[in-house]
Amino acid sequence: MLIVTGYVHVEPSDVDAFAADIQALARITRQRNGSLSYGVAVDDPLAGRLLVVERWRDQAALAWFKKCHFQVTPEIDRALMIKGFLVLGVTLI
Repeated sequence: MLIVTGYVHVEPSDVDAFAADIQALARITRQRNGSLSYGVAVDDPLAGRLLVVERWRDQAALAWFKKCHFQVTPEIDRALMIKGFLVLGVTLI
């Protein structure tokens, strides 16, 4: 099993809306082959920081997801509905 954790940074004023919308991506991700869990939580609303935690069956499942995840597919685009949000950064920990 692999565990991936990281932060997503958005404008503090967008935290609540972004957190709600990214839950749709979490639901899609949990349905992917090899996904054991995918969670997103607001870590620091004043800084605009959300914590993302993923668990994957193995490296092959994670590699396949990463290949698809970083390409905006119509499914992910519809799920996120975050076109107006500016993601300020992603930090893996």
